[in-house]
Amino acid sequence: KFDSNFNPIWAKSYGELGDDGFGVIKIHNNHLYLIGLVRSSYIYIDSALISFPINASSRYIILKMDMMGNFQWARKYGNIDIYSGTLKSNTLAIKNDKIYFNGHSFSNNENVYFFEGGPTLTSVGSGTGDYFIACYDTNGVFQWNTISQSFGSEYLTELACDTMGNVYGIGNFDYTIKFPGDTLHSMGGS
Repeated sequence: KFDSNFNPIWAKSYGELGDDGFGVIKIHNNHLYLIGLVRSSYIYIDSALISFPINASSRYIILKMDMMGNFQWARKYGNIDIYSGTLKSNTLAIKNDKIYFNGHSFSNNENVYFFEGGPTLTSVGSGTGDYFIACYDTNGVFQWNTISQSFGSEYLTELACDTMGNVYGIGNFDYTIKFPGDTLHSMGGS
């Protein structure tokens, strides 16, 4: 953290073996929320040990800190399929004390996503890319999650919320994409 004259106020460092890193940061109600990639099966954040399932192939955390960089809580999520490509998760939206995030990966088998405190999501078939959207509240309590259940590959690249707390996503798909009450078909390509 820097002041308005770019003088350092505080700095924190986290990580274990491998290239860990935080890719998204949001400020909401005087707290920092971050999404981070964890390469090893565990990570220490201050004195808290966050360990992942042994079969996790991609590991992420959502981290909450106060404005002085003090750890509040972390929630872990990721994918479990050893045949999956690397999970990409770099979108975070916060509204009405709800934290929305998404991710996607490609699997030759099936995509299996785990969420701390919530149900595991599994895709419908092999050889597809599937996205998920999930939500925790700002206290770290799991709220809900959903996965794309379509043939082909579907990806979300951005999430946003309106003043009512509705969640919007933008992305692409290459065959069909199913929503409750509607199915969209590609006109060729993505």
